[in-house]
Amino acid sequence: MFLLCFLNFSAFAQTIVGVPQIIDGDSLLINRQEIRLQGVDAVEYHQDCQNVDNSSWNCGKIARSELEEHIASKEVNCESSQFDNYKRALAVCKINDESLNDWLVRSGWALAYRHYSKEYVSAELEAKYHKRGIWKGRFQKPWIWRRENPR
Repeated sequence: MFLLCFLNFSAFAQTIVGVPQIIDGDSLLINRQEIRLQGVDAVEYHQDCQNVDNSSWNCGKIARSELEEHIASKEVNCESSQFDNYKRALAVCKINDESLNDWLVRSGWALAYRHYSKEYVSAELEAKYHKRGIWKGRFQKPWIWRRENPR
């Protein structure tokens, strides 16, 4: 199901519902619409992280896998009010009443994207404190990794 409601010429509200295909740790595809989870930034698919013993692991692939496993072919409801520069809908997505955006950060697979939102800062601090996901070792912030590893 795909619903698009125009509020005025400059703003819109969009609800996108369906079982998503997982693109990476913070991007989904539902009904041919690419969705970027708003306010969070997951490690990139090809990004590696380091354990405390300095061994490397592919945290980006694991972040994607963890999101895929968490969704487990369930229907997701995404609410969006804007697009990013890549024409992806920026959205808060939920399974029932659980925010996937919050879950990703709280589980340690994404950071609060403070440049755009402060909403998930407390979830990030909790993940960091409990050494969940990428916080169990060292990693490069995704926005820095992207800048240093252009496609």
